[in-house]
Amino acid sequence: MSKSLSSNIVFNVILSVSNYLFPFLVYPYVTRVLGPDSLGICNFADSIVTWASLISLIGIPIVGVRIIAKSKGDKERMAKDFTSLFIISGAFTIVVSIGLLAATFLVPKLSEHMEVMLIGQLKLWGNFLLLEWFFKGLEDFKYITLRSIIVKLLLVATVYIFVHNESEYTTYFLLLCLSVAINAAINCLRATRLVSLRFSFPSIRALMLPSLILGSYLVLNSMYTTFNVMYLGFVAGEAEVGYYTTATKIFHIILAMYSAYSLAILPRASSLLGEGRREEFNRLISMSVNALMMFAIPIAIFGMLYSRGIVYTIAGEEFAPTIIPVIITMPLLFIIGYEQILVVQVMIPLTSDRGVLINSIVGATVGVIGNLLIVRHLASAGSAIVWFAAEIAVLVTAQRFVSRKGYFHFPWRSLCRNIIGYAPFIALSGLLLYIPALSPIVKMIIGGIILIPYFYAVQRFYIKNPVFGKMQDALLGYVRTPRQ
Repeated sequence: MSKSLSSNIVFNVILSVSNYLFPFLVYPYVTRVLGPDSLGICNFADSIVTWASLISLIGIPIVGVRIIAKSKGDKERMAKDFTSLFIISGAFTIVVSIGLLAATFLVPKLSEHMEVMLIGQLKLWGNFLLLEWFFKGLEDFKYITLRSIIVKLLLVATVYIFVHNESEYTTYFLLLCLSVAINAAINCLRATRLVSLRFSFPSIRALMLPSLILGSYLVLNSMYTTFNVMYLGFVAGEAEVGYYTTATKIFHIILAMYSAYSLAILPRASSLLGEGRREEFNRLISMSVNALMMFAIPIAIFGMLYSRGIVYTIAGEEFAPTIIPVIITMPLLFIIGYEQILVVQVMIPLTSDRGVLINSIVGATVGVIGNLLIVRHLASAGSAIVWFAAEIAVLVTAQRFVSRKGYFHFPWRSLCRNIIGYAPFIALSGLLLYIPALSPIVKMIIGGIILIPYFYAVQRFYIKNPVFGKMQDALLGYVRTPRQ
């Protein structure tokens, strides 16, 4: 692994973890101050604004990384590509913003929360001006990470200063939206120093189709992630939204680390395929699968076993209905992580946009049908089941495409070997969980203490994961290196 790629992965891991770690720092406070209903209102509004942003950005967060990564060596071409992507996204953002405003005034459920919906416009436009795709295409992850952390520190401080009771949920939502807007303002200032605007109609025309295809992919994917929250709010109420979104936030805090790794791989994978270096590309993908196995399996098992302690720690006993959604979603750590390998690291670098779109249609179909059939009856647990089923459908479809292209098949043997390796830990945890004298949080802490050395032993002596070996060697080498 090259030094620059390693650096990108490290900074992107820090960035993605911070995206969830900083909300995690305030989430235990916010859940206890706002409660399920007020928090549910914020998350309901946020899901609608996030969905609107997906439509307005029409795939540019993915296409932009790929295009800028390819053109960054040619300033003139990069300027034309940047301008084209900016114009396309801007035009769609104007249309979506008007549509969202109209829906806010005309749809009774949205009018009921008029203030937070209007505040959400700030986040919609902030997402357009964020231009994160540009800096990721340049592989400027150090800048992205440092800027993001500084703004998030401000967000954490202001939440504790200004949000004190259940009625101040609008203040909380305003602070969240302002953090996006501030990041966008800083990025726009920096972008003016790195790229100029060069209008090119042929470039706009060439980029429109892949943007629309991948935009459709993201919007369709949202039919079983973001849309779940919207639909749940309409049919089951804000409290159920609070329970479900708390479960998904716990999940995404954990997934953030691998997502960071996967996104950092994307520019390099695109470059290797563009240069015809398939052998190096295959090694990169193999490393990704091994890293996923090492990371996802033990954490998913731990999360399912100690879900009660995790929920009580993060959100409090008032959010006890969150436990079932947490248990249902934990296996998605592996499922979604493996999907990211298939889609983000293989299909997108291969520019297999049609295959990506088909995946999305399959997932969206399962998601919409599932939402209509079970969410009204099972509420937050039903939303978790729908999400799980849709991700399985997407994984099967994506794996079929990648296998047909002659790359690799699903790693059944490695998966089973990893699960079997943690069977003794599962048995030991089962005994620990049946000790009535210990609280769920204490059981979780003890389980975590047991897992750390157990994880080392399994990876070092049983699995013999090559990624773990490289990480261990690198760490030991760093420790042993004499300091000047």
